[in-house]
Amino acid sequence: MESTTALGDWYGNLVRVGQRQFVLCTSDRSLLSVVFPAREVKRQMRPLLSHGLGLLLSDIGVPIEDAAAELEQMRECRLGTTASRSVLASMNDFMIGIDGALRIDPGVSMQHLNVELSTTLCGPLGYGRPAQRARDLLEGQRRRPTTRCSGRGGASE
Repeated sequence: MESTTALGDWYGNLVRVGQRQFVLCTSDRSLLSVVFPAREVKRQMRPLLSHGLGLLLSDIGVPIEDAAAELEQMRECRLGTTASRSVLASMNDFMIGIDGALRIDPGVSMQHLNVELSTTLCGPLGYGRPAQRARDLLEGQRRRPTTRCSGRGGASE
């Protein structure tokens, strides 16, 4: 099933830095990433991703109505296997950055780390930055009609 969100599907991976574990979630369309402590995943991943993404979207200057619309679309989620080797390669690069940042400053906030990742130059984005791609996608979403179809025979979802 194709994603109905502007930022697309999200991939998650475990990141270990010393004795600490984190979850890195990355959007396939923008490479925007959200990191949070793995110990909190027991509370459910979707609320943690939504909360972290909401803060990040605000930090990178996404209008509140665009952020709210994206988060609303993310209320329903399903887990599945990873489909993009390109996104996985970018996530591996992000994991190296996370490891370095946490070794330099073990007390760095997740919010600060998320903003830093959003400004990383990414080859798959034409050496653009995830924050800019996310802003562009969310602005484009606002301009699209609100009716959504599955694309499979025109049936409404």
